[in-house]
Amino acid sequence: MKKNLSKALALTLAFTCAASLAACGTASTGTTAAASKAAATTAGTTKAAAAATTKAAATTAAATTKAAATTAAATTKASGAKEQLVVADWGAPTSTNLKSVVGDFEKKFNCTIVIDETGGNADRLNKIRAQKNDPQTDVVFITDSFAVIGNQEGLFTKLDSSVVTNLKDLYSFADFDKGTGTAYSMSRYGIVYNKDSEPTPPASYMDLFDDKYAGKVCLPAMTSTAGPSLLLAIAEDLSGHTYGKDLSDADIKAAFDFYQKKKNNIALWYNSGADVINAFSTGEISVAVFMDMFVPTLQKAGVNVAWADAKEGNFSGLATLNVVKGSKHEKLANEFVNYMLSADIQSKYAALAFEAPVNKNATLPDNLKGFLAFGSDAMKNLKIYDLAYINGKKAEWAESFSKVISQ
Repeated sequence: MKKNLSKALALTLAFTCAASLAACGTASTGTTAAASKAAATTAGTTKAAAAATTKAAATTAAATTKAAATTAAATTKASGAKEQLVVADWGAPTSTNLKSVVGDFEKKFNCTIVIDETGGNADRLNKIRAQKNDPQTDVVFITDSFAVIGNQEGLFTKLDSSVVTNLKDLYSFADFDKGTGTAYSMSRYGIVYNKDSEPTPPASYMDLFDDKYAGKVCLPAMTSTAGPSLLLAIAEDLSGHTYGKDLSDADIKAAFDFYQKKKNNIALWYNSGADVINAFSTGEISVAVFMDMFVPTLQKAGVNVAWADAKEGNFSGLATLNVVKGSKHEKLANEFVNYMLSADIQSKYAALAFEAPVNKNATLPDNLKGFLAFGSDAMKNLKIYDLAYINGKKAEWAESFSKVISQ
C-alpha cells in the first residue's frame, strides 16, 4: 500500500507539471455521487464571489502586463533593442517546450519571444478580454473550446494566409473557425487500459458500461473536456442516430437515463486528469476514457497501460494558436504562427510535448506512434463535434449530469 501511495504522490507531482493542457480550465477534484451534490450546493453560494475574484484578477493581470509592456517598449525605443513578441501559454511544461524551439525564430527575425505564463485557459481569455482596447499580448496558446469563445467575442484576428503559408500543409480539421486561429497540435481521448488486469481492451465506449467492468472504470464528468463528447457518442450508440443529422434532444435524455441506470458500475467520474493517474497507480481502476499524451507518464511510473481505439472513434482535443486582434506586432505574430506550423518545428515539438502534429509532412518517433495520432488512418478515426454547440449545451448538461449522479 505504501508503495502504491508513494507512486500516486510521485505521479501527482509529475502531473502538476504536465496536466495544464488536459485540465482545460476545469476544476481539479474528481466527481463522485456525493461530491457532485456538494459541488452543486457550493457553486450556488460562491458564484458571485468567484466572478468578482476573476474580474479583479483579470484587471490586475491586465494592468501588470500593460505596465511591463510599456516599460519594455520604452526601453526598446531608447536603446534600439530587438522587437518583442508577447506569447501567452499555460506555463510549464508548454513554456519549457516552447523555449526549446523558438531560438531559430528569434535569430531569423531579430526579435525576442516574451512568454506570458498565465496558467488556465479561462485566465488567459479573461486577460485578453481585459486588454481588448489596448492589447498587450500578441499570440495566445489556448484549447479549442476556449478559442471558439474568443472568436465569438471578436478577440482574435484572421490569420494572414500570405504569411502563414504552412496552413496549406495541415490536416483539414486544423483550420479553426475558417482561418481565425489554427490548431498546432492534437491530443485524443480514447480508451486507456491496464494490460495486467485487462489483457483484452474494451472495443467501444458502450463496452465500458458492461457489468464485467463494474467498479473498474473511470469516465469524464460533464464539466470536463471529454464529458460532453462521451455523452454524444453514447447517445448515438443507443439511438442509432448521428450527430449533425438526426440525433435529437430525446436521444440525449435517453443517454442520461442510461447513465443513471449504470452509474454504480463506474468507479470514478473525473474532472481532473490527476485523479485518473492516481486511480490507475493505486489499482483503483483498470480502464478509463483518457488522453493519449499521458500514456508515457503512466508507463514510466510502471503502470502497464496501453491505448485502444474505440469503435465509435477517438475524441479530438486541439491546442490552438491565435493572433490577438489589435496586436501591435501583427506581422511578426503571423510569422510566429507560420514558424510553429512548419514540418520541422511540428516534429520537434511533438517529440517534446507528446502531442500529435497537425502538419501532414511532420515526422514522429516510432515509440510515440503507438499512442499518438499519426498518419491519415489515425486522423480518419477522429470524432469531432461542434464545439460551439457543446459550449451552448454544457451548462444544461452539467446540471442534468449532477442530478443523475447524485440520485
